Amino acid sequence: MDHPKNIRRNMRRKRDAEQTVVLAGALFSLLCIAANDYGLRVWLLAAVSFIAALLTELAVLKIRHKKADSRIFRAALNGVILLMLMPVTVPASLLIISCIFGNIIGNFRIKGDRAPVFPAASAGYCLAWLIDRKAVLLFPARKETVSLLNPDRSLLTKGTSALWNQKWLFPSDPVEWLLGVRRMPVGGGSLFLLAVIAVIFLLREISSGNVLFPAVTAMIAANEIFTVMQIPRTAAAAALLTNYYLFSVIFIYSETKFAPPETAGILFGLLTAFFTVWVTRLHPFGDAVMWITLLLGPAAAGLRISMKSEKKKEKAKCRQRKNRHTA
Repeated sequence: MDHPKNIRRNMRRKRDAEQTVVLAGALFSLLCIAANDYGLRVWLLAAVSFIAALLTELAVLKIRHKKADSRIFRAALNGVILLMLMPVTVPASLLIISCIFGNIIGNFRIKGDRAPVFPAASAGYCLAWLIDRKAVLLFPARKETVSLLNPDRSLLTKGTSALWNQKWLFPSDPVEWLLGVRRMPVGGGSLFLLAVIAVIFLLREISSGNVLFPAVTAMIAANEIFTVMQIPRTAAAAALLTNYYLFSVIFIYSETKFAPPETAGILFGLLTAFFTVWVTRLHPFGDAVMWITLLLGPAAAGLRISMKSEKKKEKAKCRQRKNRHTA
């Protein structure tokens, strides 16, 4: 008979494998929309980011003398998530460097906590921002096929996020919200698809509702207040799509391996919205969401560890009570 620990481990690995398939399907659906708008370059960059992240994860495991298993594919998808935060015109070399750096940083963990302190995609994005800021902040002005190998970067313009942060300008056509807003990162343009993915992730326990709901609600409320309720529907859509906020909340902040549990998760979600509003509305800084992830990463780790210790104390008290009753 298998030991209970082995049974739990196998069940956990099976659940992780199923979640990886769902995650891959969600990313694939977002890639399909982007490829329809910008052409084959989307698939080229997706392949490059996946392979770069996969090889990095294999190298890290080899250095740490650990065996590779199916979980490396979950780590490799971090490269695709990183791509989703960037324009389709991002240089492949910059994407590769960012994927390598991000996955290395994503392997850093605090003792007593299995989750990464810094999400790989966030770390990779911040490095790309430091190396070539324009490469991650400028977008094609129109939805049209981009050159497979040498996109023309001279025709790029400010993204929709910058226009909303600075001038309160955002497309008001709901059809565009459905099919994908222009001048946005690869994965952040379709509000409808992201909403569907959020529901699926909640049902499959890939995302934590304790983080997702407070983060989304607080962000929408803040944008409505700043626009004095003059454009409520547009402000709500802009709050979620600009600054790749909804994508980041779904795939990074509320990801169950990163998000703190229970009450700590609610606090973390509210902190996420608060700091994002602060640095995009009060002190406009369009890349706030990724930098905030790095700033709040240690806090999230501390909350996870503290919640685990509290649960251990509660279990110990329960055992003591049972022992007293049986004595």
